[in-house]
Amino acid sequence: MAVGYLARKPSISRPEVLVGQDWLALSDLHSDVLNLQGPGDEVQKLRIESRVSCNNILAVRHFTLAGMGISLQPEQEIREELALGSLCQLLPDWRLPLFGIYLVTPRRDAQPAKVRYAIEALRQHLLLA
Repeated sequence: MAVGYLARKPSISRPEVLVGQDWLALSDLHSDVLNLQGPGDEVQKLRIESRVSCNNILAVRHFTLAGMGISLQPEQEIREELALGSLCQLLPDWRLPLFGIYLVTPRRDAQPAKVRYAIEALRQHLLLA
């Protein structure tokens, strides 16, 4: 979340506080229900409403950086913004559920080298996240 947005809002110390916030959503990945798992395996299921919804994660990130609200962003994609302090992580003890990523290729047994290298690079990038 952008620091400018936080300056205008009360502290967010518990998941329930997320319900009344201005959400910036990626339309094809974001639903109106947010499931979070926290310390001691506590689970919070929250219904949230998006202020802005679009199909481009970079646009959502720019809206977030502009201080328009809160968004879900892949941590590996915003490491620089987190380090610079232009974005900050909310509720670091809480996590979203894991989800699978699948690569579909025409033939598994006879993939070109460039496809194998791309798959391995993606696997390594996601493992480092």
